Amino acid sequence: MISPTNFSPFLKNPSFAKFFIQLDRFDELCSGILNVNKYIKAYSGKDNPQFIEGATFKTIIPVTAVANALTSDDGAIVGVNVGAIEGAIEGVFEGATEGVKKRLVSVISKIYDKPSIKAVELRKTLDVSERTILSDLKRLEGYLDYKGSKKTGGYHLKNSIKKLLDAAKN
Repeated sequence: MISPTNFSPFLKNPSFAKFFIQLDRFDELCSGILNVNKYIKAYSGKDNPQFIEGATFKTIIPVTAVANALTSDDGAIVGVNVGAIEGAIEGVFEGATEGVKKRLVSVISKIYDKPSIKAVELRKTLDVSERTILSDLKRLEGYLDYKGSKKTGGYHLKNSIKKLLDAAKN
């Protein structure tokens, strides 16, 4: 186990580090461990990231806050391994209030449960205005596809997101 108070940084691959230094993509040596420990409470509400040095370097980050944001009131996405899909939906919740987070999760959930759903049906199901649902769909557009004509088509999750949700449910 590595902790911020008991570790000694060393470069495992100096050539690789020099390359990233030239690209200005290299921070301070081992600043990742320090930064994760510094900001983890704001991210997840917990203080216990784990760094394990072995044949492979392993990091365990608690994701409670993200898990709460991804669990809708109706429980449609309950049981999803949030860690598995966190990277795929990165940025969706940036700057959003808790209410908006839950509504976005509900939109994702409804589209997952009923592919080809229309915006009108989503609006009625979630009991929001047309402007709100269009704003939510715009925010999620990188994760959604609209398939079909304007009259008969509907929203679908992109295959990559659907696969992650399928895998996470199992």
